[in-house]
Amino acid sequence: MLQPSESPIRTTPRQYRSRLSPVEKLDKAFAFIRTELNWSLSDLIRTLCQQNDPKNRQRQTGYMKAAYGREVTDLCLAHPRSSELELRKMLLDSVNWGMPEYRREIVELGKQTGFGEFAVSITSADSLHGLLDTAHEYAPRFIGLLDSMACRTRRTSELSSLSSRYIIILAILCYSQSNRHSNVQTLLAIHLHANGVRRRVIELLAKYGLSVSYSTILRVVKSLSNEAIDSVTAAGRSQNSVTVYDNFEQIEGVQEQRVEGNSTFHSVTAGEVFEGREMPDGGLRQTMLDPNVRLEPESMLLAPGNSDDEIQRQIVQFLIAKAVKAVFPEATETIVSPSAAAFPNMPKLDVLPVGITKHSPLDPFSMTSRRMKETYRYLTIFSGSSTLSTRTRSYIALGSSSFMVIKKPSTVFDPASAFGDVPLDLMTVSSGPYPRKKISKAKSDFFALEELVIHSFEARVAAVYWSLLSNTGLGNSYDDIDRITRLHSPEEFLSLIERIRVVYFHKATRGDQELQNHCLFLQHTVNYLLLKYAIKYADLGLLRRAVDRACVLFAGTNQRKYAIEMLYFQKLLTTSATPALQRSILANSLINLRGHQDSWFETDRMMEFHIGDMKEIFKAKRGSTIHLDYLFQYCSLNSSFFRLLRSEIERIFHVHVNPEHTVKSATYDLTVMAERLVRQGSLAYKNDRTTKFVAPDLVRIGVTKLAGETMERFNSRELRGYGIESEELEESQTGDLPVDFFALEDTG
Repeated sequence: MLQPSESPIRTTPRQYRSRLSPVEKLDKAFAFIRTELNWSLSDLIRTLCQQNDPKNRQRQTGYMKAAYGREVTDLCLAHPRSSELELRKMLLDSVNWGMPEYRREIVELGKQTGFGEFAVSITSADSLHGLLDTAHEYAPRFIGLLDSMACRTRRTSELSSLSSRYIIILAILCYSQSNRHSNVQTLLAIHLHANGVRRRVIELLAKYGLSVSYSTILRVVKSLSNEAIDSVTAAGRSQNSVTVYDNFEQIEGVQEQRVEGNSTFHSVTAGEVFEGREMPDGGLRQTMLDPNVRLEPESMLLAPGNSDDEIQRQIVQFLIAKAVKAVFPEATETIVSPSAAAFPNMPKLDVLPVGITKHSPLDPFSMTSRRMKETYRYLTIFSGSSTLSTRTRSYIALGSSSFMVIKKPSTVFDPASAFGDVPLDLMTVSSGPYPRKKISKAKSDFFALEELVIHSFEARVAAVYWSLLSNTGLGNSYDDIDRITRLHSPEEFLSLIERIRVVYFHKATRGDQELQNHCLFLQHTVNYLLLKYAIKYADLGLLRRAVDRACVLFAGTNQRKYAIEMLYFQKLLTTSATPALQRSILANSLINLRGHQDSWFETDRMMEFHIGDMKEIFKAKRGSTIHLDYLFQYCSLNSSFFRLLRSEIERIFHVHVNPEHTVKSATYDLTVMAERLVRQGSLAYKNDRTTKFVAPDLVRIGVTKLAGETMERFNSRELRGYGIESEELEESQTGDLPVDFFALEDTG
């Protein structure tokens, strides 16, 4: 067997090359390329990139991964000579500055709803939701570029402003790529158009790419109104729909001096339809209303609102305490601070749940019998003058029973009608009239007159409170009364409030005519203040009590028209309507557009807002392209869309406007008036004191009339129906304003 031969034994050790450093390797590589190949580095890279065989494609891949990686790029940009060589610019120029990527992002962004083509729809304002999120999703690189270019310290206020500017920049780029991508520009232009911006300004903004042209706006508005007609028609067919109407009158003057050109007086009926509240299942039916039922005087005079019960006591106590707090705010806060329940509260009887009322405007039209039958299907509330109500009732009597019409007297829900133009000499104290503006014997603005009445009430209550504490002998100045008030316990404070109620609000004082005038003024004003509170907080129970007392008060005046309207309304809330209809009438006579507990107001005021908006648009847009026909046909139907669009645009662009009106404190005025009454002793009892003016006791007079022939005449009139001529004649002969509703001493 052969043995394996042994390997020769090495007698000398193996020789190893010394390890080269990276710098030495770099020197050898460049020396080899230069001396052996006679190539430059650019020749090597260019030749490598020009090859197309599989072996070199693999080399190309390795080269691109190494040469264009982030690590190598950062090292190159950090080179000392990078600025001198303009290396960054060379890199950006070589990749075309990222233009293809940015262009693709803008193209993709223009395909999205918010930045894309405008869709004619009354819901198109919803497309503004999430514009910035859409931009971050489809154009992240461009947003990053804008962020880096802005290079600001990121404060919260700046971030909201930057996002709004980013949206405008992106919208302009999308619009510049294609005129069809004009959603943002169109909505912004409609918003400007609806808020009275002139055509010249809109055309200028269109040149900037911020808006579409004026002619495009008119075309879009007309298309939106056509869709709004279908939407309103669908809303009107709902069993829970409620329609409210009011007169809209406007004079359209001539624009050119021509023989055939004359000013035109337009008198139409404007309306809005909204989603009803407290509606019974299946909607309202004509069978729920029986106009043949008589209104009995006993049921009205003994109604809860005409009773001196526990609820009425709480109402008066609350109003008295509120008036005292208006003059002594800090002192009363000290009393009730340990226990919030110590301050009297207005009772809560039947408060509506809070919710935003959804409403849509109708196109104005002339009042005709045919149009009435085609339009009114369910509960309809009429606001404004009695002429509109009378004509409506007459049209209904012509032969349609498939719908129900309810007249809502503005005397109940419009505070202006409760006062009207009360002459100034009825709003005076013994020393002369208060120094008030916009109040005259001939004509007074309601907002000023209402403040005068409320301030007169609060000043008289505070004067009574002042007089009671002055009788303690601890002082009679304002500071003294304020100090004494702070010393009272909640129980003592409530005892004073109750004492004021019993003496001044319970019955008229006999033997002192001046004091009796004050007492009657306080007692008559309570119902108006209750009405304002019930409307503001949507308490149907309190509202119902205010209607009960208003029937008696208006019956005590010489305003026969208002008294009849109140009786008609009282009839709808008692005998002639089912409980479900009664509740629907009250609940749908109030509107809440903000969704707050204290943001309710009268339905007819919503109509006044709508008509006011139309007149403002007409005033701003008056020209050859904007006339009343255009206003009636298009702007009226789109007013709800305009409001929604305004809210969305202000939200997207972070426009925050406080809608609350800050009312200037009247503490000083009330203090001066109260102190004057105290110093003159006007509210202190003096036997056999007389005055030139004697305020009527409206409650006593009203009860006497309602218990007599007034109710019989009213029932006879209701049973035989209304006539247009008689009602219009009465309105022309009788003033609109119950001048003796709130009467004081006439010493001017």
